[in-house]
Amino acid sequence: MTPAQAAKSRTTAAVSGLVTAALALAVVAATFTFQQVYSDYFTCTEDALTQSSREDCKDLLPPELRPLLQDRSSSAAGLSLR
Repeated sequence: MTPAQAAKSRTTAAVSGLVTAALALAVVAATFTFQQVYSDYFTCTEDALTQSSREDCKDLLPPELRPLLQDRSSSAAGLSLR
C-alpha cells in the first residue's frame, strides 16, 4: 500500500466517523427535544393511577402522534409477568 492510498483510507475513515457521530448526536438531540416538548404527557401517564386516567392523557398530544404513543403504551400494558 502506498502512502497516498494509506492517507486516502485514513481520510475516508475519519469522514465516516464524523458523519456517524453527527447522526448519533442528531438522534440524541431529537429524542431529548421530544421528551422536553411532550413532558406533560409523559408525566401524566406516569402519575396516572388507573387505565382510564392514563387514556385521558392523550389530550396532551397532537392528533398525529396519538396513534404512535398509544400503541406503544397499550402493548406494554398488555404484558404480564409470570
